[in-house]
Amino acid sequence: MQATVCKAARTKEGQAFIAGAKGARDVALDPCRAQPITLVAETRIEVGQGAAISTKRPAWERMYEHGMALVATVSERLEEARTVLEAALAKAPDAKARAMVTVQLGWVAGKQGRADDALAHVAESRKLLAQTAAPGKPAPNPPVLDAVAADALARVWRFEEALAPAKACTERAPQNSAAWVIYARVLGSAGDNAGALAAATKGLELVPRDPDLLRSQATALAALKRPEAAAALAAYDRFRSPDNSAELRIQCAADSPRCARDREQVHTLVLKPTRR
Repeated sequence: MQATVCKAARTKEGQAFIAGAKGARDVALDPCRAQPITLVAETRIEVGQGAAISTKRPAWERMYEHGMALVATVSERLEEARTVLEAALAKAPDAKARAMVTVQLGWVAGKQGRADDALAHVAESRKLLAQTAAPGKPAPNPPVLDAVAADALARVWRFEEALAPAKACTERAPQNSAAWVIYARVLGSAGDNAGALAAATKGLELVPRDPDLLRSQATALAALKRPEAAAALAAYDRFRSPDNSAELRIQCAADSPRCARDREQVHTLVLKPTRR
């Protein structure tokens, strides 16, 4: 893919695109540079008749990671994640493992608009984690639990209810820009424009060009009738996604099976058996 893009970048049209991108987004593009590829993990497994079990990792853990990855897919395919995670939950050996799987089921429920189911999964995860606490120690309370709750509630416009978990998530994970995105959005939707501006500002310290944070900043400044509102709106317009980005992705997927696969964060490759 990089070779194709590099070749196109050397054409007259490609050079014009690079020049335009630099002027619009303050970026310097060089598609021909060596890619900084980092190997994060590697797994090898054999399938089929005569396959040898070459991994000591338990089946529930592999299914859990597979399901967790599928949570990032498009909403039309979220049932795939749910099916895999439910299979992992059935094999989870202890309370910690069940809590790990259950919170991912909460993400799925929230993205499907089933906010109450998502909250139930979060509550169940808290109960399971309480069982893992050492004597005299508080139960683990990872920020992901609040993130799932805030996201699920915000998706169905229950913004007042989403305030507490969204705030808690920023307190427990202050370096996570996604936490500030949801908190700023919830505050603004609940009518707290000053709070939304403060949250957006904190997030923009981490990711200055994030379009969601720039939008929250611009909206809050306009509502507060601040003189910086016009400049903030211009910054959002500069870095926001194009209006036709979804249309382009759909068209790309329709025209090319390779593009249809690569537009997803998790690739699904159909394996075909071979006979010797």
